Order: sequence, then structure tokens, then C-alpha cells
Amino acid sequence: MPILKSIIKVPLRVERRSYSIAGMGESLVEKAIGEKLLAIPGIELGYCARPGEVEVRVIGDPNAIQAADAIIRGELGLSIFSDNDEALEEVVVRLLKKEKQTLATAESCTGGLIANHITNVSGASEVFLAGYVTYANSAKNDVLNVELKLIDKMVR
Repeated sequence: MPILKSIIKVPLRVERRSYSIAGMGESLVEKAIGEKLLAIPGIELGYCARPGEVEVRVIGDPNAIQAADAIIRGELGLSIFSDNDEALEEVVVRLLKKEKQTLATAESCTGGLIANHITNVSGASEVFLAGYVTYANSAKNDVLNVELKLIDKMVR
């Protein structure tokens, strides 16, 4: 550290911001913001794709981060569901509570995965009513009243 301090005369101030994006693939996120962010001197940019979301990370001095933030919010807008490392299901539960709304799910191929994610959030019982896993077409018809001809049309 003493050697580094002797080389760097000005205290180095570095900030890090992270944005979670839903509804866009990594390549679309990069296309929307990549060149613009990399044009900002001193910005380090990283992407991390996960199932259903992309995380964008920027690191740099506070002024560069402020410029990057304006670009990210301007280009990605409502696709940003978190800028403080919250999981999508946490955001959904928080917003449902805030808006005094409830949620029920009807799942098939996901096998109840969405309901599982929601119910793993503390306090979800205030807003989550029920989850139905109707895998067989007959159950979709019997339990959810989905017309069999609609199911048949979707399978094709």
C-alpha cells in the first residue's frame, strides 16, 4: 500500500452500480448501451446473463458513473427492475404490497417454479393467493377452464 500511495497522489474514488434488467437478452442490452457507456472515459462495464435477466455493472469515478446512469436509465427505462441487487421476485412482492394487489399463478411446464420463487420471499403470504400446477391438458380444462381446442391449437 505505501508504494501504491506514493504512485497515486490523488485519492482514488471509485463507485460501482449494478442494474438488473428483465425482458431483454444480453445482446439487446449491449446493443442499447454498450458503445455509449464505453465512450465515457474511465468506465468499466460488465454484463452477466442469467435465466430471465441480465445484470449490467459499471465501475468508475463518481462523475463517470453519473453519466453512465443517465444513459442506462434513458435507454433501458422500464426494463430495469432493480438497481440495488434485489431479485425479481422480491421486487414483485414489494410492488404488490405497495399497490395492495394480489397474485395467483397457473403454471404448466414450469412445474410451479414461479410460485416457488414468489413464496420464498419473506412476507409473500400477504399478496400470494394460490398457485396451480396443471400439467395434463385435462387438468387445464377441468381446473382452469381452458378450452381443449385452444390447447390443441397451441400444441401445434
